[in-house]
Amino acid sequence: MSRYRSEIEVVRLNIQELEERLRHVRAQQILVDAGANLGPLAQRPFSRVMYRLGRALGRRLSRRPGGSAHELAAARARLVWLEQRVAAAEAALSKAMQEAASRAQISDALPESAPASTPPNTPERNLPYALGRTLGRLRRR
Repeated sequence: MSRYRSEIEVVRLNIQELEERLRHVRAQQILVDAGANLGPLAQRPFSRVMYRLGRALGRRLSRRPGGSAHELAAARARLVWLEQRVAAAEAALSKAMQEAASRAQISDALPESAPASTPPNTPERNLPYALGRTLGRLRRR
């Protein structure tokens, strides 16, 4: 087997592994988004239809030209692209899971009959600032 064939096989295996990770992350993202009424598993039919419409338009508008003549270069470029997509998908999944957890924590912490007097992310006025100062007016030197 030539060096070219062995390199392209390694790149193809890496591509398959990354595609599997991306599928797994996307499946988890769909489940998280369904809780926020987004994506293909949204509870409302309108949200599901709008998701599918957006995906169809995206496919229609992003048609790629024909493949590259150099198979190894094209496979390596796809590998880099997939690595970026996997990293972005994993970051989006972790952010969505954190938001869902914070929403669940806020909804569990606050009784629904009594609204909160201040938003949950508002700092108190007398908390120490990161550099040792207090929030509010800073003195001039």
